Amino acid sequence: MMEENPITKQVIAFDFDGVFVLDSDAVFKRDAWKKALAPWAGRYEPLLEEGNRLFGSGKSGGRREILQYVFEQLGESPERLPALIGEAAQAFNTHLQGEIAKAGLAPGALQMLEILAARGFVLYINSGTPPESLRESIRILDIERFFRDALGTTKSKVANVRYIAAQEGMAPGEVTVVGDGESDRATAEELHTRFIGVANQHNKWAEMRPQFEIVTKLDQVPELL
Repeated sequence: MMEENPITKQVIAFDFDGVFVLDSDAVFKRDAWKKALAPWAGRYEPLLEEGNRLFGSGKSGGRREILQYVFEQLGESPERLPALIGEAAQAFNTHLQGEIAKAGLAPGALQMLEILAARGFVLYINSGTPPESLRESIRILDIERFFRDALGTTKSKVANVRYIAAQEGMAPGEVTVVGDGESDRATAEELHTRFIGVANQHNKWAEMRPQFEIVTKLDQVPELL
């Protein structure tokens, strides 16, 4: 990537699910939970719903924390927890990465990344996915080279943007946030920074006409910057 001018440097923090892979959150992850927790079908569902409220969706913690919560509430012994969590997390990730590989990049994604890289933008991913799984996904999609870093559920999305800003020597309010979810919009609002929403069939933003900028294809993003 070319050296950016520190005066005009522009930094973007992209969400991943629903942005670079359209169905990865709404479909692939939903099905991955069914694969991971199949032996507990009929019992885990309300616990998973509660676990998803406690972790992820912009907050710190991800699938391992959710799995631990579910297994604890199911009454599994502390001695069995590490093995259960490990096996379930692996089943989850195997299904997810396979579906991501089959689906490929969202329309306009590669064109957008090539344009932004050529213009010297500094790009990050800020996702509600564990970092190791997130980095595996962007390697599968062959877009790892475009990003300075890929940040996940080790911290909240707000904390991740603060970290990005610190790394780039700028205020958090100078980092543009691009995403398709409420957690992305709320992150931008909390940090008083620009938000560009990616409208898709799951969030229905194109129909709702929200009070923020939206695109329906990623290759429209450079036109707004």
